[in-house]
Amino acid sequence: MRNATLYPFDISEIVLETVFSQKFDFVFIDAQKSQYGDYMEKIQRYLCPENTLLLDDVIKYQNKLT
Repeated sequence: MRNATLYPFDISEIVLETVFSQKFDFVFIDAQKSQYGDYMEKIQRYLCPENTLLLDDVIKYQNKLT
């Protein structure tokens, strides 16, 4: 089992290669709902083949998702 790592920042504002050095099997995203698609595109290459993505409030605010 891997350790949990928290990245409390907006990944749209940084160069990911300077922060991420490993692949992840679990990702929790809590951001502006309209930006979830952008976040998911940016993290794709950092995901393990077997992974789980958890997106906060996607049912409650589904009208804000594109």
